[in-house]
Amino acid sequence: MWNYELSPKQEKVMALSLVLFGLLIVFGVNGYIEVMSRVIGPYTMQQKVDEITAGNTNPLEKLHSIADWTKENLKYDVKNVKYYPRWPFLFFRKSHPSAEWIYFARVGGCEEYAILFQGLAEKAGIETRIVYNSGEDHTWDEVNINGSWWHFESMRVKERRFNDPGSYERPKNMTGSGKQISHVYYLENGKPISVTKRYTDIGRLQVTVTKNGIPVPDTGVRIESHFLKDHHIAYTEPMFAIDALTNDKGEASFELGTNNYTIFVKKGLFFGYKTIFDYELIEGSTPSVLIDLSSMVFVGSRVEIALYLGILILIIELVVLVRVVWKKRDIIQARFSGHTKK
Repeated sequence: MWNYELSPKQEKVMALSLVLFGLLIVFGVNGYIEVMSRVIGPYTMQQKVDEITAGNTNPLEKLHSIADWTKENLKYDVKNVKYYPRWPFLFFRKSHPSAEWIYFARVGGCEEYAILFQGLAEKAGIETRIVYNSGEDHTWDEVNINGSWWHFESMRVKERRFNDPGSYERPKNMTGSGKQISHVYYLENGKPISVTKRYTDIGRLQVTVTKNGIPVPDTGVRIESHFLKDHHIAYTEPMFAIDALTNDKGEASFELGTNNYTIFVKKGLFFGYKTIFDYELIEGSTPSVLIDLSSMVFVGSRVEIALYLGILILIIELVVLVRVVWKKRDIIQARFSGHTKK
């Protein structure tokens, strides 16, 4: 039997080679998808849309044809790195990918399905927007047909994908998802616009932030949903649902469905006022929550404190380094010029 023992130097070379080979694969695959998506992505996608919608004149039938193709050709997988037996063989999940990127990668979760479907539907001339249900970790689309917006989820079978907004809260034994929807929104110029009341009955929560009775504007208020944490073992923390800054009156308002929530209030960057408390909201209610910063402790999270101290230490080290270099400048200059100072 062949047996060959590597020297320490050879082991280091082999380890480095494996690392470089891994990086080559990662950047090679990503580079291929990036080039293809940017160079020929729009043209290729338009060809595909023309092909799969050929003969369809009804907008809804076009959407169903696009959804059928998306469901058949996009492999559902939410892992960040995944091997699958089809070119380009490796999938690397990308934050905020384009429809063209997903078209060539052919793998993803609900957000990738929604982005690709939007890209294909718009090439068929149908206005489409992506809607987010972050609190329950899901994403789907809405389509504009004859001037009205309708729910559409391409991941579903044909009978359940169009105009079934109540399905997310319908019990599982009635072909629903069995969830409690917290907040649903789409983005318009980067600003979240709520469409929650299309998917659930809502309550309106108003959070007012003051300090010694005076309204405090520009305070961050984040709402987190407990639904997945309470009902799914894979989720151990509340999920972000929506956030906002308080206005000039110190107020921030939210449209929310029935759920248990964590309200997180923060004023300040590295250090500031913080409070976290749980709140149960019932649909149809219009509760107001008053938070006074004067009753809160002026603190910083461990991560923020560590980051702040790290930056401070780095600045001190740079100052010390500059002083040492300045004191030794004559010696350094002499060495670089090829002379030795005596």
